[in-house]
Amino acid sequence: MKYYYSFYLIFLLSFTSVDESKKMRWSADRKLTWSDYLAVPDMKSESSAVTTTSVSCFPLSTKGDTVTYRIEALMYKGESWTMFSDTSTNGLMHEQTHFDITELYARKLRKEAALIKATRGSELNIEFEKKFRANQDSLHAYQDKYDNETGFSGRKLVQKQWSQKIEMQLKDSDSFSGIFVKILMVK
Repeated sequence: MKYYYSFYLIFLLSFTSVDESKKMRWSADRKLTWSDYLAVPDMKSESSAVTTTSVSCFPLSTKGDTVTYRIEALMYKGESWTMFSDTSTNGLMHEQTHFDITELYARKLRKEAALIKATRGSELNIEFEKKFRANQDSLHAYQDKYDNETGFSGRKLVQKQWSQKIEMQLKDSDSFSGIFVKILMVK
């Protein structure tokens, strides 16, 4: 069986209108279920499931010298599909780990964004976009590595090892689990 993921790597995705009921924010307390996959399966695809995720970034407010961004990992239910029955737990674990990796990279971006030093808004925008693009390139490469090493979940032991590794990385990066980032403008 073959699985793959799909990403919205474009920063502007955060500004597009998506039905809120078809978006799911990553949560340690809420794992994916096959019922989250609402799109019609692509019967021509070699894949058995597609999980569409993104790191969404949105500037919220500016107060004094502080700019607040919302950075979150999202899964798009209306663009994700599966051909699996409710009994394929290994396939679901594989897809959940894709979503977990997206959250891991959202945390990495939050950490990097908090380190930005800019003296004015235009510099901040340029620096943030650089960090965002680098983050997305790394995320895409890491997701590819994950699929290749797990054989798209076909290598069950390797799949379990990857899921555990990502779970540990999420625990290690828990201090960046909050979705809001405050960036202080320097004078």
